[in-house]
Amino acid sequence: MRGRVGFGMGVAVATALAIALIAPVGCAPSGPPKGGELEGAYEVVRLAGKTRPVPGTRIEFGPSDRLSGFSGVNTFQGSWYAEDDGSLSIENLASTLMAGPPASMLGEQAFLDALADVRSYARFGDNAVLYSADDQVLIQLAREKEARLTGVTWLLVGYADGTGGVIAARPKGNVTATFGASDRLEGRTGCGRYRCTYAVSGATIEIGDLKSVKTSPCPTKLASERALYLDAIQKATSWRISTTSNAGDTMLELELRDPTGELMARFEASRR
Repeated sequence: MRGRVGFGMGVAVATALAIALIAPVGCAPSGPPKGGELEGAYEVVRLAGKTRPVPGTRIEFGPSDRLSGFSGVNTFQGSWYAEDDGSLSIENLASTLMAGPPASMLGEQAFLDALADVRSYARFGDNAVLYSADDQVLIQLAREKEARLTGVTWLLVGYADGTGGVIAARPKGNVTATFGASDRLEGRTGCGRYRCTYAVSGATIEIGDLKSVKTSPCPTKLASERALYLDAIQKATSWRISTTSNAGDTMLELELRDPTGELMARFEASRR
């Protein structure tokens, strides 16, 4: 059986698997049965060895054998094939080629190397473990929380300037984006509102033709910001939501990137 697989687990098995999770990565935990329902989006919480995954690293086992995610600096995609016995093949991996800080690049490479070596998996509770051919734990995953694009007002923090740079939005929140459940994107700019359609599949996004409705006189600076922002989000092909922390304050952050991995827009979730 390819792609989605189903497997029922009782309380005793789930308990044994939860205990197995605290075993050191790189050691084969005893007890967890291979297989289970794998399809879905996960955060990468631990890798074999001493290298830690870059915060925000995620993977999504999508429908129709589609694999996608964020590896720490770049986005990636590929295909996955799962069997009832827990066998797992990950193939045709391809990644964007954006450079990043050395530590992030190391973490990203460690994750991608581990992913290429995956041969089986076990699923239990909200977690999953990916194993090597000799049953060594390579990657530990935790099911992503359901805080997704919809149901949030996103406040623009920065946007692409069209020349490879990013401009900080001032004031923050002057431009917004709200992704509706009916595939409708709408928001406000500094001197008007806009709306359009959007479509999401895994970590990819496509934003349709924009309709901007100016509601007040628009100074030159705001008109330029609006034009750059609207142009940037239409170039986005991938999205990622991560959790950031500043002085103990935790918030959700949304990034939209183009096919090369270049940042098009960054938002923070409104607390209102």
